[in-house]
Amino acid sequence: MMRNRKLVLIPVLALMAFGSLGASAQQVTDDFGTWATVEAIKSWGDPMMILHLEHRSMSDVTETEAYFGVLGAAYKFTPWLSGEIGYEFWRIPNADRNLHKGVIGLTGTLKRENLTFQLREKYELSFNQAGGAPTHTLRSRIRGQFTPDNFCMRPYIMYEIFNGFGDTYGWIRSLHYLGTDIVVDRHNVFDIYYMYHMFPDAASGLTSSRHILGVTYRVLF
Repeated sequence: MMRNRKLVLIPVLALMAFGSLGASAQQVTDDFGTWATVEAIKSWGDPMMILHLEHRSMSDVTETEAYFGVLGAAYKFTPWLSGEIGYEFWRIPNADRNLHKGVIGLTGTLKRENLTFQLREKYELSFNQAGGAPTHTLRSRIRGQFTPDNFCMRPYIMYEIFNGFGDTYGWIRSLHYLGTDIVVDRHNVFDIYYMYHMFPDAASGLTSSRHILGVTYRVLF
């Protein structure tokens, strides 16, 4: 019976993550890019510190979309609830913009045998260094992951939607992931994924998209 439930839950999550693609397909313009990340995590049991450095490319990998760094902290309150807080500095070369972001979030986790489901809600406050009003964003993410016994690969599917409120009310973008963690040992993990990134194009009024090939190297202390 439990095996049958697993087989049902996986396609349901897949439909949730990719269900919005078909409705906007007739409006989409395509691009290709990469996200390359290095992340270091130091844990003391329940509390942890996180350093995250990332580069993103676009225009068929010929231009830099952005690069940024994150310094954050997280705490595991219970086996099923954790919280995080962090500061991010972003550089967006094409727009000649520097952004400062403060983030705070909560993640709920449900585990059943080899399946893990997570729901994360994150609030993001962003300031443009050049001035102007700050922007407020709510990021909602759902993730499902399968962890086979005695196997280094842990495949997952994930969906994240960004919604603005206040002066930036409405849909900002959505991210649709298919990926896998590859566990080298207890200190070293690679995360390799394909991601479909959807976002509005201000100039044309259409929905644009970018196909992303992402690689994250994560070291845990």
